[in-house]
Amino acid sequence: MILVKTKDLKKYYQNGKIKAVDGVDIVIESDNIYGIIGPNGAGKTTLIKLILKAINKTNGELHILKTVRMGLVSEKHALPFDSYAYEYLYTIGILAKLKREVILKRIITLATQFGLIEYIHSKIKTYSSGMKKKLQIIAALIDYPDVLILDEPTANLDPVFRIDILEQIKFLAENKKITIIICSHNLDELEKIVNKIIMMKKGKVIYNGDLEDINNINNHYEVVIHTDNDDKMKKYLKNKHMEVTNEKPITFITDNIDMISKQIIKFAYQENLIIKDFYRKKRTLMDSFTYLNSNRGH
Repeated sequence: MILVKTKDLKKYYQNGKIKAVDGVDIVIESDNIYGIIGPNGAGKTTLIKLILKAINKTNGELHILKTVRMGLVSEKHALPFDSYAYEYLYTIGILAKLKREVILKRIITLATQFGLIEYIHSKIKTYSSGMKKKLQIIAALIDYPDVLILDEPTANLDPVFRIDILEQIKFLAENKKITIIICSHNLDELEKIVNKIIMMKKGKVIYNGDLEDINNINNHYEVVIHTDNDDKMKKYLKNKHMEVTNEKPITFITDNIDMISKQIIKFAYQENLIIKDFYRKKRTLMDSFTYLNSNRGH
């Protein structure tokens, strides 16, 4: 089901001098986990604000299913530190116009799920950073939204809380059928849980599709080779105008792996070199991100 759809969506500032979002076409469908990525200033936060209708568009189309409820977990929290966590969540439920019994049930359910039930009657100022982030997520879930948007959900958290929060996000998507949208610079973490990627650059979307397909855009491969005479092999590769990115182990980039592999094997045979290791590195989301934001990618 299509929840959000944009067509040529634009948000300009200073009479068009700053094109924060510049002609964006995206579709957000239910039952997916989206990762919105891009360099600083790419337009990610502005796009999220447009989807939330926190700001007005300059031009273009933005269609949101009328029945869609959205929850937001911002990077910078504004929690009432002197309040008790239970009171804070109850207030959120009241603002969402939920019945008292529904609020109480959801607070207990969510606090238990996120491991905060023992601390639910403690003041928020006694919470650690990870606990505060969990409290933010619970507050956003009180109304059981159809879409949950998280901005840097694991930033500045220790590894234990990072793993726990990522597992909870995945659980919400798989078991509660909540569509997740995550803005994050931590591509290693995103790669573990998302199945859709929206990559932005200078206000435009430069990739919008499945995570598993993004690496097919890059026809450059990173190859590692190790021989009994790496100096000779390195010299050979440079003579072949290969881009050597690392010397120990020798790592180079090629856009024709089949041809260069045959040439390397032939050279090794002619020079009596023993090839000890020779393989293509597995691509990661970071590799694709780097490629699409480089001169080779665009």
